[in-house]
Amino acid sequence: MATFDFRKQTKTAAWQSLKRKSLDAIAVKALIKKYIKGKFASSSVRQAAEVVLEELADLESDVLLHQGNLNVDGDLAMFRPPGVALFIVDGDLTVAGTFESAMDPSSVVVVTGSLRARNVVNGGFLEVHGNVIAQNAALFLDNDPCSEIMGDVTAPFLYTQYHSAKIHGSIKARLYTGDDDTLETKTQKKKDRGFVEETELKVKSLLSPALLKVLKSEMFESDGDDDDGWIDYVDSEKLVKFLRKGGNPLA
Repeated sequence: MATFDFRKQTKTAAWQSLKRKSLDAIAVKALIKKYIKGKFASSSVRQAAEVVLEELADLESDVLLHQGNLNVDGDLAMFRPPGVALFIVDGDLTVAGTFESAMDPSSVVVVTGSLRARNVVNGGFLEVHGNVIAQNAALFLDNDPCSEIMGDVTAPFLYTQYHSAKIHGSIKARLYTGDDDTLETKTQKKKDRGFVEETELKVKSLLSPALLKVLKSEMFESDGDDDDGWIDYVDSEKLVKFLRKGGNPLA
């Protein structure tokens, strides 16, 4: 799928942009106050947005506001040049392909409605006032940023690596795995979230043959007593590349 080009496709009346001078420091400050509502980790999302505000004069990335629901036919990547440091969608954000954010360069994404995508690969600061729904997979990566989701997180495959997130609703997944159960929710007790450590054999049995082939070099050899050798970690970079190519992580 083609990646959404912010430079070419953000020229309609629905968009406001720092780079195109329809936003300035005063406007950005007002956007942060109006749209960022979370309180997790003393609202790390707000703090990250305020850092963007402080650095506006030297900011190489853009600040974008889209008013209304936004539908993206392909992929949406925050780090594609020129990059988006602060991205606010006042409505639902629906991405046909992969929604992807990261901390290199850092990004803050706020969606006042729900976020839907084939894949959600979140390695940045994310606040969603509705639900996060992934048709294929949802990944929460990187321990530097935090996320807050006011609704539910729903995905067939849900994977976490170091990333802390507050989920006000519930977690719904066929397989919820990772290095640790880092998605907090008061709606479900830990035993009800269905989290499985990535090192458990159950994870291997649920993954697709195609993904197991990608992870082959990380797999332990059988010690002779057990034919079900597994791995001590999932390589998240390989997992992300697999999803970008349209891979299905589950059998």
